[in-house]
Amino acid sequence: MKKQTQATYPAPSAELATAIAATEAVDAKLVVIETAVRELPGKLVHAAAVVAEAEQKLAAKEVETLLPGADGIESEIATLEDDVERARATVVRLQRQSEALDSTGENLNAEMQATQSALNLELNIFVDEARDVLANRIVDKAQELGELYAAYGAFSRAAGIRSDWLQLAHVSDPRHAIQITTPGRTFDAAPNLFSQPKHNDSAEVRAIRSALEPMAKARALLKKREYTPRSQRIKPSNGPRGSSHGPNGVPDAPVSRSTGWVR
Repeated sequence: MKKQTQATYPAPSAELATAIAATEAVDAKLVVIETAVRELPGKLVHAAAVVAEAEQKLAAKEVETLLPGADGIESEIATLEDDVERARATVVRLQRQSEALDSTGENLNAEMQATQSALNLELNIFVDEARDVLANRIVDKAQELGELYAAYGAFSRAAGIRSDWLQLAHVSDPRHAIQITTPGRTFDAAPNLFSQPKHNDSAEVRAIRSALEPMAKARALLKKREYTPRSQRIKPSNGPRGSSHGPNGVPDAPVSRSTGWVR
């Protein structure tokens, strides 16, 4: 058995690794932005509720100052006022973030398009290099089978046997395969690597030629016709005067110059 050789595929280039890392970095930023956008409405609702609660407590404490015996609560009011200001500041900050998130997202989208463009270029280069290794191996194997295909074609013709396989067997270069679909049929329009003219003089064909010669000779001899008796041959109705067809209908029979009868 022929030893299988292991294919050596190209390693990813440094440029491809850099393009992948750059795209991943932008994607990580976009994930953060997307998460912030999803969470923002809930944060705004919560911040507004905190403001309302703080304002309600402050208002209630301010009403207490109107009641008798309310001395000494000014410090509590000051604390509640600070709470209200912080709560309102949170709402304002979230509202600013809402606008900034869209702007940042658009900038990241542009950055992502740039990194993806660079990544796509490097990826296509790497894909082509790896595909060439695999496709070339397929082409090499097809060349070997192509010699056998040519030998089998010569054998089929010499033996006079029908070979559907010669019509059905088809392998194309993966880089050039083109599927064509017609009513009731789908086929590959790319050239068949098996049926290349160069295979007709391959070692496989030369090796089988000695067996093909007697096959062809035997088939030719099998087609030879038996002798047909003169009495069974078709006679012409009226041969032209001077014709070589004599009285017995024998073509090209020698005729006597003196009598005109067949010798």
